[in-house]
Amino acid sequence: MQEKLTGILSKDELGKVHFYNNYDYYLANDHFHIDRIVQNFDRVLVPLVKQNISVRTWAHVEWPKEENISQVLMDFEENADREINKHGIISVCAYDGNSLSASMQNKIMEWHEYFMTDDALVRSYLYRGNDAIFPSLSDQDLRDKKVERQLYAKNEQLQAFMKQNLDSVMIVGQNEKVLYINHIFEETFGWSADEILGLNVYELPVATAFSKEKRDRKDQNIKESGSIYKVECTRQTKDGKSIKVLQTCFPFRDEDDQIFAWVVILRDQTERYQAQDLLLQSEKLSIAGELAAGIAHEIRNPVTAIKGFLQLLNADGKNVRTYYFVMASEIERIELILSELLILAKPQLTDYKSNNLIALIKDVITLLDAQANMNSVQIKTICTNDEIYVKCDVNQIKQICINFIKNGIEAMDSGGVLTVKVDQSTNEILLSFIDEGKGIHESIL
Repeated sequence: MQEKLTGILSKDELGKVHFYNNYDYYLANDHFHIDRIVQNFDRVLVPLVKQNISVRTWAHVEWPKEENISQVLMDFEENADREINKHGIISVCAYDGNSLSASMQNKIMEWHEYFMTDDALVRSYLYRGNDAIFPSLSDQDLRDKKVERQLYAKNEQLQAFMKQNLDSVMIVGQNEKVLYINHIFEETFGWSADEILGLNVYELPVATAFSKEKRDRKDQNIKESGSIYKVECTRQTKDGKSIKVLQTCFPFRDEDDQIFAWVVILRDQTERYQAQDLLLQSEKLSIAGELAAGIAHEIRNPVTAIKGFLQLLNADGKNVRTYYFVMASEIERIELILSELLILAKPQLTDYKSNNLIALIKDVITLLDAQANMNSVQIKTICTNDEIYVKCDVNQIKQICINFIKNGIEAMDSGGVLTVKVDQSTNEILLSFIDEGKGIHESIL
């Protein structure tokens, strides 16, 4: 066989064929040792199977002339079949049909998945092994080609996912080096693949600097998740612009289910935050519209007073100073109400400064007094100090107070008292809005 194959196969192909002396394999110590044959089988196969090499075996079985050899052979075939199934291979055990009885051939076929003659290899219908019958050699070849096509298709799909993804995609190896970025990454952040590939993922110019302790903690969180890890963060572009992104990480696993790389997807959140800002602004304008009726009613009173005093001035010039003082006070009240309304309607930049919380609350109550009066609600404040300073954004705190007070007014159908209470301790300030409404039903709370 070896001589014939040498004349047929190329050197590379012949290197894939392993020859073992069948006399040494089967007839060690002048006896047919079943256990030793199985051990030899494992010794030959295990190194190849560990390399994921597809194996087929062909063996010419030799046995000595001794009593009860037929039963020994049947025991061997049963054990050999279990061993073959354990490794998941195709194996042919060849006997000399001229020296076997028909009865023994039938028994052998009970433990052989295939029956082979000089010119055919067919499935044995007497086979008593498990139901996982291996395909014929031609079927296996077709199956291997189908698997190759499937792997090629999956690889093409993966490449398409990377290249055509509308988000920035980056692949990071286990050594934390960047292996791949797609063109969206280049367009979004301004750096080319040549500038990014091979860099440590924690030292990329797109990432903001942070401590090793924080980096290790983040790295541990990602690795412990073992699946998908999401976090919102800020990344830098080449021209110095900051972009808020949703960063998603998930692992690539090999055939042994071991992680060999990580995919990082960076989704630009700029449009989402802009939409949130627009929604917030529309809510502010909606509130301003609801307050307009009450504010118009509130402004009408000082305007009426000013008109009356102007008529008095025209008729009587004696108490001019008193009239001027009252008119100036009413005009200041109008200006305050209008300025508070404009703050609601106008977009504002976030500006954290030290501000008097009590003064902010009084400004809001001034704005909402008219609406409260129209709904028979009295707004009362309880605080131990006229000056409590906090670092905050004035407009945002006012917006919070407006929302709570409006909710409180709307919760009292028959009117009542809405109490704004400020409690101050060493480390915190508690701002409470207490209405006398019936509360929210538990089913919709």
